[in-house]
Amino acid sequence: MTLVFAELQDTPLRDICIPGTHDSGSYAIRGIYKNAGRTTKWTLKEQLEGGYRYLDLRIAWRKGSFHMVHGICTSALAEEGLSDIGRFARDHPREIVLVKFVPIGLDSSQRQRLTRKLILPHVGDRMLGPMGNNVTFKDFWEKDKNILFAWCGKDFDQFSELYWHKESLIVEHWSNTDNVLFLVEDQVRSFIKLQRDGRFHVAQLVMTPGLRSFFLHGLSIQDLTYRELDQASLILLLAREGRDRGKHPNIMMVDFPEQQNAFGACMEVLRLAGFHP
Repeated sequence: MTLVFAELQDTPLRDICIPGTHDSGSYAIRGIYKNAGRTTKWTLKEQLEGGYRYLDLRIAWRKGSFHMVHGICTSALAEEGLSDIGRFARDHPREIVLVKFVPIGLDSSQRQRLTRKLILPHVGDRMLGPMGNNVTFKDFWEKDKNILFAWCGKDFDQFSELYWHKESLIVEHWSNTDNVLFLVEDQVRSFIKLQRDGRFHVAQLVMTPGLRSFFLHGLSIQDLTYRELDQASLILLLAREGRDRGKHPNIMMVDFPEQQNAFGACMEVLRLAGFHP
């Protein structure tokens, strides 16, 4: 972002291809839940250093602390992940990080505590408050901010004026399948039918284990992804399908970014669209 958009600061973030990760905080899931719950081996620090700029975080109260989670699976402490994000944002002040934040099973007092004790201390100094869905690089850089924090739930503004409303900002499409052919067809179909309503668009290029994958892969999301899905090719396919229709890929959400070159594919989409340093 620092290089590509230095001379293109009026570019809206919803008009560019951004690599992102699914259940980004699941890297520390261990034991019997690892196969069904872990979607990356990379920490948040490693994901950000690898070029991924959209993070999907789910936080719950487990074992007496706030933890990053994936469903019933408990991962690392929330403080660890938020600390990684804050440190990266301060070290790279022009690299914009979009965080989709999902509080799981937290009551109002817990959400308030999470905000005041963890989120604002670790990343609050880098968070840009809501400015509308057409927010540009210039909007962030002029204010010396580089984190957009999108809170899931209508009560977002009760806890901090810096939170964006996820449902007003982002539209997502999840195929919910372990069949790679259906995933490809469904994501392309959804992308083509997409009516631009001003929101960011997330294509969830991820596979969901079912009975078929249970017998083939022992319910391992990792094996299912490695063996059957070529994320980079799917990203380039979406770009090709959209080009003649005046559409463009926005946020490409993937599992196991350490294995496949989704980042490289997003950079190629940008290059083909004329964005390059």
